[in-house]
Amino acid sequence: YVRKVPVNDFERVKAGELLLEIEDDDYKARVAQAEADVAAAEAAIDNIKSRKAQQHAQVADAESAIAATQADVDRTRLEEIRQRDLVASTYGTRQRLEQATADEKRFAATLARARADLEAQRRQMAVLDTQELQLRADLKAKQALLALAKITLGYTRIEAPVTGRLGERGVREGQYVRPGVQVNSVVPLDTVWVVANYKETQLTNVKIGQRASITIDTFPGVEVTGYVQSIAPASGSQFSLLPPDNATGNFTKVVQRIPVKIVLDRGHALSGQLLPGMSVIATIHTDTTPPAP
Repeated sequence: YVRKVPVNDFERVKAGELLLEIEDDDYKARVAQAEADVAAAEAAIDNIKSRKAQQHAQVADAESAIAATQADVDRTRLEEIRQRDLVASTYGTRQRLEQATADEKRFAATLARARADLEAQRRQMAVLDTQELQLRADLKAKQALLALAKITLGYTRIEAPVTGRLGERGVREGQYVRPGVQVNSVVPLDTVWVVANYKETQLTNVKIGQRASITIDTFPGVEVTGYVQSIAPASGSQFSLLPPDNATGNFTKVVQRIPVKIVLDRGHALSGQLLPGMSVIATIHTDTTPPAP
């Protein structure tokens, strides 16, 4: 619903001036919800970062355990070899050899478990990495929704895009409006141009950049000047809803009209007074030389 219309019909407005304000409670609530979703996603990422830090510590502990156990395995293996040599030379005892063999096997089993634990910790780290990627993608999606909610909220304030004069207001306070409904028009009066529909036979010597003189029916006796900015790429009839088709039937030749855009010079005598739809007479001076590109 329209909350405020602070301007009147045909009023002069400046670029950025408020033209219309729509009830924005629902849109503000959507922004708040989107902000909460973004905050929750950021908190989830912070949590996964903390878990990854702990997991890094567990991986480091597992690697340290492997290093320590490997040292014990190497030591007991050398001791077993030494005891085996002593038994072979009759200086050792069978009991010490068996003890050394048992110690070597025990530390070897411990080393195998430590390696398995390290592999499990590394797999868990990979899982956390994947979860973080998913959470970051979710955060980006929620940030996009937040940006969209803010854009939609901004649409509740319609401001003048340019400095000019308003047309007749299309809505009033309290009126319900739907997306796509035209609520007002702003006519920029500082930059004015004329679209003159010349016969195709009149454009033989017309070129872009040539000077032109314009008289306006509303202001008799006053002449303003301008220049040819562009010439339409087709006749006006070709841009109509149902362009003519002369491929069949009897053909009657009709002189076509070609739109020519003439931009008025800045600071002309009628600046700010010319309005869209006024009738004019435009004369292009084909004897003038257009400026070099």
